[in-house]
Amino acid sequence: MSERTIEIAWTPRTTTEWATFTASRKEAARLWSDRVIRQHRLRRLGCKWPSKARWQRWARGRYPGSAAPSAQQLMGAFCAAVESCRQLRTNGQTEARSLWRTPRSHDVVDTNQHARLRDGRRVVPHGTSGALRIRLPGSVTRPGRLMEVRLACGVVCLVCAVPDTARPQQTVIGVDLGGNTLLAATDGLKVLLVSGRGVKAVIQWRNTTLARLQQAQASTTRYSRRCKRLRRRTYQVLGTTKRQVRDATRRTRPPRPSLRRSPVPPATSASRAMRRPNAPHGCTPSSSARPARPARASSSSSWRTRRLAREPSTKPIPRRRVPSAGSGATTAGSPAVRTGAPPAPVMRWAQ
Repeated sequence: MSERTIEIAWTPRTTTEWATFTASRKEAARLWSDRVIRQHRLRRLGCKWPSKARWQRWARGRYPGSAAPSAQQLMGAFCAAVESCRQLRTNGQTEARSLWRTPRSHDVVDTNQHARLRDGRRVVPHGTSGALRIRLPGSVTRPGRLMEVRLACGVVCLVCAVPDTARPQQTVIGVDLGGNTLLAATDGLKVLLVSGRGVKAVIQWRNTTLARLQQAQASTTRYSRRCKRLRRRTYQVLGTTKRQVRDATRRTRPPRPSLRRSPVPPATSASRAMRRPNAPHGCTPSSSARPARPARASSSSSWRTRRLAREPSTKPIPRRRVPSAGSGATTAGSPAVRTGAPPAPVMRWAQ
């Protein structure tokens, strides 16, 4: 059996739901912090490490704000984390550190025995903290049996068990992982390349933004309003980049055609006159050839004449006052007449 996780974006809507959500996460963090402190004492005194069943019996009834199955799941996760750290240090990885942080909030994990489904809503009880009703989207279908429900900050994860299906091998594919190219796969006939430049840009932006936020957070008072805002922004950046990287790694596109152009001869006077930079020397326009664009007007002409020479307009030409016959200056009482159209642009063709 294998597991498949479905993530649903969800946040409480009412004040009561927010209170239940916060109380359950704080109770889970209190359980986790107590375990961290006690495992530190046991390691310092050199005592024998208790078993998982012994820890579960110890935690029974001590955390009323969290459901009993949720406390058992957290105990199992803590024991697994301690055991993995011990194995890493035994194998020579001295940089592996034991659990030492005491968080203020922690994800809540419930089993399928406690989480129920009523009227399209997932009901998750949390002891004396209350119960949360999470509405599931209609487009979400469970691929298998529900095993556990993980309640995180802004996300609800449904872990389902999926039976393993035998898939006979038909084609052998060689895969190579890299940086600029995330994946290069081939079966001997076709090649598939997945570019990683977009992912590298996202990671670089994330590192730069996190460094700036950490620098700003270092000069604030702990648990102050500004510190909380910076921490909230940090979580937003981490979530955004996580979704962008996941979306980029799931997309596979065929390789784009080469953008290199074939070598072309240098531009000549004929090609410049025809506005065709790729026209070879000595080319003359045929009867079916596209006529050349009009040449630009001289710099001494007005901007209106240059615009009309480039792109003829259908708007009427504005009136302007012209001097009357026999006078060399324009008078205030002279009538306004419509001037003629600008001269037609000169069409240049290759000889």
